Amino acid sequence: SIRLLEEAGEHDVYEAYALLSLLYSKGEVVVSDPFKAFNYIQNASSSGDHNHIFTLGKYLFNGYGVSSNTSLASEYFLEAAENGNIEASNYLCEIYKLEKHNMQSSELASKHCQIAVNHELPRAIHANNLYQITVDENSLLALIKNASKRWIPSHLALVKGVMKGNFKKHR
Repeated sequence: SIRLLEEAGEHDVYEAYALLSLLYSKGEVVVSDPFKAFNYIQNASSSGDHNHIFTLGKYLFNGYGVSSNTSLASEYFLEAAENGNIEASNYLCEIYKLEKHNMQSSELASKHCQIAVNHELPRAIHANNLYQITVDENSLLALIKNASKRWIPSHLALVKGVMKGNFKKHR
């Protein structure tokens, strides 16, 4: 079946490449191989599908099957976000907001953080609150909602602050 998927991919059935990438990344049916997973998602992304482009960016961002490259990953995230991929905005929020990536852009951070926070995505909420950056009431409510689902370090700090009545510095 792997060979059939490869043949389908060679005939521009890009979903076959995406499936192969998933199989190799999860180690399902085949032995896990990050390098193959990366190559297959790279092939799948040539279809222009924003989900495949996002996954390619994620592999580059995390250094999965290839050396980590935040700059190149952000280009793929930007392309995916411009085509409606909310998760890509989630990553862009972090990349453009946090100092550790050395790619700060207040304009791009503001745009992508707002999109991601409005969809209550944790990476963006964390990036917005990590340095006690001013956020609007919707962001604070999204943070508290997310805190009950998945803890992220800034969630815990902010929720504790809110519970103590010390939320002015978080606004």
